[in-house]
Amino acid sequence: GLERNGDVVQMASYAPLLANVNAWQWTPDAIWFDNLHSYGTPDYYVQKLFANNTGTRIVPSTPYSEDGLYTSAVVDDRSRELILKVVNYAPTGRKGTIELAGAEASGTVKVTTVGSADLSAENTFAHPQNVAPQTSSTAVNAGKIPLDVRPYSVSVFRVPIH
Repeated sequence: GLERNGDVVQMASYAPLLANVNAWQWTPDAIWFDNLHSYGTPDYYVQKLFANNTGTRIVPSTPYSEDGLYTSAVVDDRSRELILKVVNYAPTGRKGTIELAGAEASGTVKVTTVGSADLSAENTFAHPQNVAPQTSSTAVNAGKIPLDVRPYSVSVFRVPIH
């Protein structure tokens, strides 16, 4: 909803944001810390992923018809990229093809994904990057991008456009 109303929603907030491991009142929190260390939770990384991939204008997209998958698309006129966000809230991975219509795209697509098939997975001081963004790349071929999203994940595809 934030994405589709990006022209009127200027900012989103996550509360509670910070939690000291020795004095906290509730969970979930986005960032945990002690006197020497800190780590972001998976929620923190998803918020950061959306904040860093806002784009300048929303473009029409046809979402997948499968249950458990949400999609949205924006263009970043500054970087000349189409930014596709794919949320898979299903317990199984999804494979398919993203078909671009009305956009001339070519080159290498940067893909950033946050998620884990294990819903109980979390970050800790001992393992602060257990569930953290992972980057990969793929190529646009004749306006088509291979889609391979993990279970319970959020993926952002940054596609160079002309």
